[in-house]
Amino acid sequence: MVKQETLLVQEHSGPLPAPWTLAEYKELGEDIPKSIVAMAVDQQDHDHSMEQAGQFHRHAMETRGQIFAFIVALAGLGLGGYLLANDKSLLGAAAAFGPFVSLVGLFIWGQWRDQRRKRGSVTSPPGPPQA
Repeated sequence: MVKQETLLVQEHSGPLPAPWTLAEYKELGEDIPKSIVAMAVDQQDHDHSMEQAGQFHRHAMETRGQIFAFIVALAGLGLGGYLLANDKSLLGAAAAFGPFVSLVGLFIWGQWRDQRRKRGSVTSPPGPPQA
């Protein structure tokens, strides 16, 4: 006795059901496929609007960060200049160059992090070589 089995697999991927599935829905009601397509279009519009809002907010946050960094740098420079003018050379130099060193360090770290993200491997900042 020989037994034969047949397995039919249909696979579909995407935001909408497969065309044959939509045809089966149409048998249940004429408007069902139209409402399914309308829901997919609405969802796509929502996804696009959320992505645009996210990009806008990221840009606004970066701009605010740059403005505050500029203010901190100017305040440090002003304080350093004031201290240098009043014979506080060590404190004046530290106050003037401290914010700049911090901002440059943050900039370099951000560039390093972005490069690592592009490569898909963000772990920790590079340290001294391991022996």
